[in-house]
Amino acid sequence: MNWKIWNTVSLLILLAQFAHAQLRYTYDFSNGLNAVESGAPPLKVLGEKGEIKDEPIRELKGNVKLAYYFKENSGLSFDNNLAKGFLDKSYSVEMFFKLDNLDDWRRILDFKNRTSDNGCYILDGKVSFYNFAVSENVAVRPGKYTHYIFTRDHKKDIIQIFIDGELKLQFPDKGKNAVLDKSQVLNFFQDDLVINHESSPGAVAYIRLYDEVVDPVFVRRRFRDLWRNISVKLPQDEIASDDDFDYPDDVEITGRIYDSGSLQPIRGAELHLKRADDSLVSVNKTLTGDYKLLVRPNTPYTLNVFAKGYKPRGIYIAPLSESSNLRENIRMDEEIFTKPLAVFSFEQGSESFTTDISQGIETVLAFLRERPDLGVKLDGHTDNVGDFDKNVALSWARIDQIRRELESRNVSPSRIIVQGYGPVRPIASNNTEQSRAKNRRVEIWPVHIDRSQQ
Repeated sequence: MNWKIWNTVSLLILLAQFAHAQLRYTYDFSNGLNAVESGAPPLKVLGEKGEIKDEPIRELKGNVKLAYYFKENSGLSFDNNLAKGFLDKSYSVEMFFKLDNLDDWRRILDFKNRTSDNGCYILDGKVSFYNFAVSENVAVRPGKYTHYIFTRDHKKDIIQIFIDGELKLQFPDKGKNAVLDKSQVLNFFQDDLVINHESSPGAVAYIRLYDEVVDPVFVRRRFRDLWRNISVKLPQDEIASDDDFDYPDDVEITGRIYDSGSLQPIRGAELHLKRADDSLVSVNKTLTGDYKLLVRPNTPYTLNVFAKGYKPRGIYIAPLSESSNLRENIRMDEEIFTKPLAVFSFEQGSESFTTDISQGIETVLAFLRERPDLGVKLDGHTDNVGDFDKNVALSWARIDQIRRELESRNVSPSRIIVQGYGPVRPIASNNTEQSRAKNRRVEIWPVHIDRSQQ
């Protein structure tokens, strides 16, 4: 090979390796509080200085690993200024730690340098981001090492928290609560200085920071291969092998989400993978209609699929240990609404209701809670008595009555569409007062917001 070409290739390889190294900072305490990678800032001590010592870790099949032991209301801190903005945009935090006490709020990550209660906690063994979300299922136990990954997507403002390879929380961070404040430090385990009982002593065997959002497949593989990847220390005459561990290979499930009528793939469908006990494993979105998931063998799952404009679909999956992969194509039927959620009647020529509306409003609110992917459309109508233009205005006024009621119950305006029709869409004859009364109404219909506004 030409030496000039070889030097160019070598330089590109070095640059690629350098760029790759900048994607993560790893702290395994083999070099004190310094990172494995060069150029990374050392972790700083919060509160009382802890101790680094060997520990046989049961979760790693008894292998001995260095761990940093910290006392109550103490911990570690990462200086983002020294890291030149490593955590400024999208990032992930991976940790392997244990807490001794989990009978109350116990701080995990603090993004505002002890000036705010908002942040990551363990609450009575459940995963929490105060005060926005708490996982339903107990995932963490006192004295037990936990594999914990936190991600924040800068572009989408989405937070995800994984425990032992499984997604436990996902929610929007529109308030930028996981964005570092002006102090530019990310704190681990120490509570704020005002209410200082929301912390626990414990130990951390591994911290790794990424300047990107790691995906669920990566998370699952990290947990499965954890014992390999954190540099466990074994006696020189003992070499770890796959036979020493009982991690079965994951089964890969692939497939396509498609329209049952046109047979075309459906873009943007959302997949919720759950275990038989209804615990959430992962949430994924398809870009092209094709998907890929990793699941444990000999474990039953339910895969629920949601797509705008389609009826939700759920399938049962029970992969066997001898299955290397499965193919599950999922057809989706268009969702069509044939009747309104509620209908409210009005007095002649008035915005006054003829009956109590509370039951109908509760029906609509319950539906919106059950179907966060949908909104509602308010259709206002009148009879044909009187001036046409005044009736159209009256239909809008009646709609406003309902809209204000919904918004006062914390329904976002973005989930409400309105349209006043006046007398042009009667459902009964206008020949008698009895039938005209049926036309003086506001109907509330389920609607796919995005599609209706196109």
